[in-house]
Formats: sequence, structure tokens, C-alpha cells
Amino acid sequence: MPFFFQMRLFTETSVKSLTILILGISALCAGQTPATFFSQKWGTTFHLKPTEQGDTISIVSLFSDGRQAYLYNLADRSLVVLDSSGAISASIPLTGSPSPTFAGDDFIIKDGQALFLNSIDRKILFFNATTGAFIKSIDYPQGLRDEPSRINRVINRIDIDGDRIVLGNGRRFFYLDRSLQKKDASAGILKAAAGQKIAGFNNGRKIICVRNSIYVNTVRAGTSIPTHFPVPGKRYAGINRSIYGLSLDANGVKILRVK
Repeated sequence: MPFFFQMRLFTETSVKSLTILILGISALCAGQTPATFFSQKWGTTFHLKPTEQGDTISIVSLFSDGRQAYLYNLADRSLVVLDSSGAISASIPLTGSPSPTFAGDDFIIKDGQALFLNSIDRKILFFNATTGAFIKSIDYPQGLRDEPSRINRVINRIDIDGDRIVLGNGRRFFYLDRSLQKKDASAGILKAAAGQKIAGFNNGRKIICVRNSIYVNTVRAGTSIPTHFPVPGKRYAGINRSIYGLSLDANGVKILRVK
């Protein structure tokens, strides 16, 4: 009898402990990957700015180093930094650029510098990622000139695959050498399959857009995130081990988890 009672008590305690452990893990995971990483209405940090041509400009691109996220705010030429919880930790004006109204179509953060791809001047512009001060600019190679299709020769995207910088357009990418001024011919051309677009990179894996779905390599991550206003650069990034997408609508700015 005592033996039976002790076994029953041990079992109930184990079940309770296991339940608490599971609930704790679930809560922790939920906290790490919230459905909304960032949300803000227009008129605070970000604004919709009409142009003389009748267009509307605001955020150009999203980038993440895995924990922090960065947004290039073209409306006031600033780099907005979001910490790992999605709170704004800095809004850094870009200063001293030879292109005073437009830093670039897309950007990355690497080794403490913000690198902007400027397709108008065909240059990569370097800024200090902490102060926003302009450092230098270099010409980038036309690494897709041999592509048969004109649309595949366009260069309007810059990204990081692993630790390598790539340039391209979502359908084709090529790798830069260490000088960043020459194409790495030995690496070849990274091509998206027919009907697909490379929406970004995440720890050496490709973020692929196929119709209304987002894949990481060949694994489906979820449904694509819609946006009312166009985003010229990257809209998807890996943040806190999940894939998030940038959405601009009539209400404001959101970075939402792909699910």
C-alpha cells in the first residue's frame, strides 16, 4: 500500500512538472517569434512623401542581421534601427553623401557600415552605420551583362549570402570578390527557378517567393505578406529565427511574421 501511494505521488508530480515545462517552453517560443515584430502609424517616425512625378516614397528596404532590423527611410534619408524586441533604438540621418536626395535602391549592414546600392549612379555608397556619416563610394561591376533577358541584367538589389555580398535583381545574383569592385567569376550566377524570386537570404539559406507562398530553401514558411505601397528593395528578412515581411498600407508600417 505505501509503495502504491508513493508511485502515484511520483507520477502526479512528474505530470505536473512536465506540464509546467511544456507551458514554459511554449511561452518562451511565443515570445521569441511574435506575429507582429513592429507596427507604427504614419506620421510618427515614418511618413508618406509625394514626389513631383506623382509617386509616393517612404521605406525603401528592410535588412536584418538576425536580431536587429534596419529600415531605410527615404522620405527623410535616415536609417532606422529596431532592437530584437521591435522597438526603435535609433534613427540615424545619412549625411555627406554625393547623392543628397537618394542613397540607394537597397542596402545591407556589414562590419559596422551601411552599404547602399545606387543603381542610378551605378555605385555602392558606404556610410557609418552608427553615425550615418558618408565614408566612400565605389563603382560596382555589371556582372549580369551576359544574361540573355534584359530584365535579368538589371542590378537593383544588394544582399548577403552567408558572409558573401551579392548583387542582382531577385531572379539573378552574382557574388562580389573581396574588393567589392569585381565579380567573382569562380562563384557563378545564382539563378531562381522559373516562377520563383529570391526575396532574400537567411543564414546562408535562400528566402524564395513562389506566387503567394514563402519558402526557406525548399521548406514552406507560410503565406507572403502583402503591401499596398511598393518597396523597391528587400521586404523579407530573418529576425529572431523566424521570417518576417515588411508591409506598408494606408494605416502605417508593419513587420509581420510569415506564417
